[in-house]
Amino acid sequence: MTKVIDILLIVCCSAAILINCFRIIRLLFNPRFLKHPVFDFPQNRWHLVLVLACTNLVMLAAILLQMGYLKKA
Repeated sequence: MTKVIDILLIVCCSAAILINCFRIIRLLFNPRFLKHPVFDFPQNRWHLVLVLACTNLVMLAAILLQMGYLKKA
């Protein structure tokens, strides 16, 4: 049962990382795809890029920890 949960965690986090990477690329090269007026300001777009990048790092750390490449502190 835990193997199934491990595989689901890895697959779901990997998919979320891939989706976030596409969002980051789209934000960097086509900032008008967000139709909300909040994102008309460049600093708000950069904050969103930073949040997505940090989320990717946390999910990557979770995957590496689950696979045994990182040691718990």
